Amino acid sequence: MASLASAACVCKRWGRVASDPAVFRRFGSLRRPPLVGVLVTDRGREKFPLYYHDTCFIKAPSRNNPELASAAANGDFYFMHHPDVDDDDEWRLRGCDGGFLLFSLGRYSTDLAVYDPLDRTAVFFKPPHDFRPFRYAIVADEADASFQVIAIQPDPWGDDASVVFSSRTRSWVENGSVRYRFAWPYTDGIAAGRFAYWRSNTKKDCYCEPKEEILVVDTKTMVWSYMTAPVPVGESYCVAHMPEHGGLCIVSSKEQRVLLWVSDANGGWVVKKEVSLLNHFPYLKKLRRDQ
Repeated sequence: MASLASAACVCKRWGRVASDPAVFRRFGSLRRPPLVGVLVTDRGREKFPLYYHDTCFIKAPSRNNPELASAAANGDFYFMHHPDVDDDDEWRLRGCDGGFLLFSLGRYSTDLAVYDPLDRTAVFFKPPHDFRPFRYAIVADEADASFQVIAIQPDPWGDDASVVFSSRTRSWVENGSVRYRFAWPYTDGIAAGRFAYWRSNTKKDCYCEPKEEILVVDTKTMVWSYMTAPVPVGESYCVAHMPEHGGLCIVSSKEQRVLLWVSDANGGWVVKKEVSLLNHFPYLKKLRRDQ
């Protein structure tokens, strides 16, 4: 940050470049903020979010960083201490990105809130429709602390509607429709850089599809597409946005091994890297299975 400020003082032209939003956004994307912790949720085998699931916050090692330790200790990661929230209300975690948490209220998601657990500030808003089930994904822009909430409404008999809520306008706008090619996604979407994705329900659906398909939306262009995961149905995986590997990648895990899959020239997937957890982290051998 100090180097960028010094560059802006060289001349007017450099000052304009250094203060350009695109340059600043790119600068911010290269600065990886420290990890405060990890939220672990147990969604079980039931349809989410029609039930209340357990959420656990695990602090990351502070490495002698007092500010990081203070943030982890004082953050309200369960959305319990905001003045407009009653402890008895069932606010359910629906997603997170860029330090923001997305919550919905109750079994039928009558209200939504995007919460900053460190500053304890919240943006409250209504869902697109009170009587329709939606699956959500939150995508944050860390350059200006704005966010988008993308909602899709699964429809087994036709196209599925999608709408987007923007923190800049505080309103929902229609975003076209997308036709599902797989079982309904009972879980919510997950952010991966500028993208959001919804996994198919093959792991929990008794009528399993023969392959694992992923619904993806580019939040800059709002273009929908599909990817076929290179892992067997039911195997654990997630999607990551890694520009150094060409964009969207897939990280899968099996038998204490983590695999990084990247796209090849033919549109398929190849293993770029494989990590043995037990070899890289010997202390894992001492953990019990439940740990």
